[in-house]
Amino acid sequence: MSNIPEIELQSPERIRDFQFAKLKELILYLEVKSPYYKKLFIKGAMSSTRVSSWSDFHSLPTTSKDDLQQNNWDFLCVPKSDIVEYTSTSGTLGKPVTIALTKKDIERLKAKGVHEFQIDSEFDRWF
Repeated sequence: MSNIPEIELQSPERIRDFQFAKLKELILYLEVKSPYYKKLFIKGAMSSTRVSSWSDFHSLPTTSKDDLQQNNWDFLCVPKSDIVEYTSTSGTLGKPVTIALTKKDIERLKAKGVHEFQIDSEFDRWF
């Protein structure tokens, strides 16, 4: 039994189609869930309907470290009550960026082998 996801065994064209579909899903998710991106959609700086091919992605605005620092809470796509842990960048090149994590985020990081985020039994008792 292979642990390789089925999509990774597909043709390059099929993989590109899969990736494009996932990116479209992400844009729609952000349009609904993220206060920061909702503002961009309202201002017309971003539109899920404008992205119909790979070449359309260049029209989407980029997100800078300053955007993350100045609008951190507006990037959340979950209620603040779902946040169970915070981490941050080191700030080596300037002001650190705080990253809010849900229990699901921590579980995903744990599954990927990021041991710094392993949930211990003390933490688990709260959930």
